[in-house]
Amino acid sequence: MKKLRNKVKDYRLSKNLSMEEFGKLVNIHKTTISRWNNGGLKDLSIYACGKIVSIISPGNKNLQEKDIQQHLSNMEQRFYINMKVAFVLGHLNGFDSLLKYIKNTCDTDDSLNFKRWSKIFDLYILRIKGGEVCSIYLKIQEHRVLDNELYFDLNIFCDILSMLCLCDLGDFELMESHKNRIYDNIKIITNSDLKKLLEYWVLEIWSYALLRNNEKIKFDDCQKKLRDEKDLEVFPVMKAFLDVRTGERFILTDYEKSLYFLNKGFKVLSMFKDNLKYNIALNNINFLKILHWKDIDTIDLSTLHPAEYAFFLIRKKRKSKAIKILKGILAKKGKLTPLQTCYLGMALDDLDMIMKSIDMFKAKNDFFFAEFASKVYNDYVNNLQ
Repeated sequence: MKKLRNKVKDYRLSKNLSMEEFGKLVNIHKTTISRWNNGGLKDLSIYACGKIVSIISPGNKNLQEKDIQQHLSNMEQRFYINMKVAFVLGHLNGFDSLLKYIKNTCDTDDSLNFKRWSKIFDLYILRIKGGEVCSIYLKIQEHRVLDNELYFDLNIFCDILSMLCLCDLGDFELMESHKNRIYDNIKIITNSDLKKLLEYWVLEIWSYALLRNNEKIKFDDCQKKLRDEKDLEVFPVMKAFLDVRTGERFILTDYEKSLYFLNKGFKVLSMFKDNLKYNIALNNINFLKILHWKDIDTIDLSTLHPAEYAFFLIRKKRKSKAIKILKGILAKKGKLTPLQTCYLGMALDDLDMIMKSIDMFKAKNDFFFAEFASKVYNDYVNNLQ
């Protein structure tokens, strides 16, 4: 605690800021920040700590993460609630070491409460590391607690992870039921920091579900609400991921606009080394360039997923190699995603398979990419005439 106070003092002196001015900068009430600075407030909330370290160590993810972890480990009061706040903050900002620390801390506690949290935290970390998403989604249901009155917050984390997995799987049919259950449980939360972060997180995920349902106006409305969050300015990774989603919104229709937002988010995510969000941004940029067949020479082919490499080969008129890759995925996985099915239909010049991919997209409430497959189908029909 004293170490963080000294860092704040050094920062204020370097910028010639009063404590009140610093409080405004990090959006913390002047009374709260002054009491903490003078030692009258024993434990500053972990959310406030997160905002402070983002300002005093800009661009230094490792130092930010280390300071938050140190602050959390020294908390004498309300560790249980602040660990949840720290986990959400860590996930939204790519603080993977912080997530691991919280999970390990729960492991070392003998109480059933902490053991339950450890199991769900472990699944979050497994997803970030690239674990098999279908398996994770099924395991979440095992850790959901029937006694919602006592474990409503744990069930919120279960539902949020379920929504994240469904996004990974491109399956948006069940998203609304998870979202509604989360909002019912969020009403019970009394900690304002946790409530605020969870509401932001759910809205961010839900906005993406709206986009994939091709409800672009509703997506835009959600994005506006998310971007109106005052604290977003001190959390660049959170802001960058909104840019990535905005870039995806234009990926089928406006190359320049999509590339602008995707590159804007990608640069920040590259700097902060948030691998999960970084890869989402990179995959979108690669898909955008292949789809519109622009700036192809800037694509690092080694970064392409095998299916996207097959798409690249199709656009290069090297369909036989693309077919081999896609059939290899089918043999390995036992099935193809709707997008991969569309690619295979393109490679085989098979209109029925492309139509099948459209139906697959629609069955998953993915009307955004169903639009892509529909355009592919119509283009092929027109070329045959």
